[in-house]
Amino acid sequence: MSADFDDYSGTVDEGTPVTPTEPSGELGWDVPSGYWAAETIQKLIDNGIIKGDGDGSVRPEDRITREEVASLLVNALDIEPAADAAVDPADNSSKWAAGVLQAAKEAGIMQGDENGHMNGLDNATRAEVAVMIARAAQISSDDLTVLDKFSDAGAIPGWAQSSIAGLVSQGKMNGYEDSTLRMNNLIIRAEAFQLLSGILTT
Repeated sequence: MSADFDDYSGTVDEGTPVTPTEPSGELGWDVPSGYWAAETIQKLIDNGIIKGDGDGSVRPEDRITREEVASLLVNALDIEPAADAAVDPADNSSKWAAGVLQAAKEAGIMQGDENGHMNGLDNATRAEVAVMIARAAQISSDDLTVLDKFSDAGAIPGWAQSSIAGLVSQGKMNGYEDSTLRMNNLIIRAEAFQLLSGILTT
């Protein structure tokens, strides 16, 4: 991305590159101390919500998949992954995520497509992450007029409007400096972490 974001609400901090140190094996080693979301990421690490990769990396600028978001939320809510869950071979999801996806579905955080597939390996959009996090926090609003201040409100998918309206009305999402939400764009991991942190601290 050409710019980093101070928070998921969209305040832009132009050109703060990620310059990770050499791998150390310590969880979060690839998040520089001056990175815009470093404090949030460390807090989620300390709380056991971010697990990182096998080498301890967090990859804050990478895209995040639907199953990775599900894993974050299951960890955050202390939900046990479903035992003996399996992934349909036609479902674009990882085997490791079967229990997490099933638990997220049973908790009402995620829904499958028309075929019941969770599509866990698909990169998540801002709208998808916002809806999953809003469902996890039981945040919703029928007052869609709060979205009128955003110039691209008409592009928000219908299935996401009440969740996003709830997040906006509670100050969990404020939009970008150009008065857009860009909910159909893909989201990076750091932005998802920031939005998740917002519902964990009230």
